[in-house]
Parts: sequence; C-alpha cells; structure tokens
Amino acid sequence: MDRRWIVLTEPLQPPFDVTRGVELPILERAGAELLIAESPEAWREAAPKADAVLHWRMPIGPEEIAQLERCRVIVHYGVGVDRMDVPGAVAAGIYLANVPRYGVSEVADHAMALLLASVRKVRRLDLALRHEVATHAIHALSDDRREGLAAFVEKRPPRFTGR
Repeated sequence: MDRRWIVLTEPLQPPFDVTRGVELPILERAGAELLIAESPEAWREAAPKADAVLHWRMPIGPEEIAQLERCRVIVHYGVGVDRMDVPGAVAAGIYLANVPRYGVSEVADHAMALLLASVRKVRRLDLALRHEVATHAIHALSDDRREGLAAFVEKRPPRFTGR
C-alpha cells in the first residue's frame, strides 16, 4: 500500500495541540503519514513527496509551490491564506483551504478589551502613573526630601534648597 504524505511547514506551538491529538487518528485511519518538517530546509526537501500540506506560519511562495509536485491541497491552520502564493497554487492545481471561524471568540474578546481600554483611557492613565512613580523616585532621593523629613521630625520649619 502506497502511503500518502502530509507535510507540516513547522512544528505547532500553543495554542495549537502540539500532540496533534485530532489530526493523527484521522490520518492513521486514512493510511496517511504525518511528516513534520523541523525547518524550512527540511520542508523543501520533503515537499516533492507531499500529497497535502497542513500549513501554519512558513510562507509558501512561488519556489515552494514549484516543489509541491504531488500536492493537491494546502490547508491553513487558521483564518486567511495571506502567507501563500494563491495564484501560483491555483495555477498548479492545488486547492487552498482555511478555517474561517478559527479564533472568532478570542478575536472578539480581544477587540472588546481594546475598545474598553481605549474608552477608559487605560494607556494614558498607565503612562501617567508610570511617570508619577518615576518622578516620585527622583524626588525621594532629593536633598529637599531629606530636609523636609528632618524638619518634620525636629518640629522646625524646613530649609529647602531646591536640590
């Protein structure tokens, strides 16, 4: 039996399942082998054997498309196909797919958090607080600070010098 190959452009990292607990059983039932390319060079070396590509981050340009001699489909882990040479893949007869609903809730949550942070001026307040802390640290080391504390303890008027 001729086994079919699937090439990953690189190992997955969180938030993806690095054990590939979903993909492996499906590929095994289909008689496919999962080939994980650890570098762009390893990917290019394995590309001529690939019947399909599970794509994550590595750009797939005209040179990579030309090396995919047997490939019929490239599936991107996520939304969009902006890291792929779409016209080149189409010309080579390679189908492109993605997961259009990937991360929709996470992106919406993040967008809402950014919107609220903007409306509440969180960044401006953060910068002001950091400035206040830095200014306080500078003043805490001044001669006038020491004089003010000494005058308070000694119950006398302070003699500030402006330093």
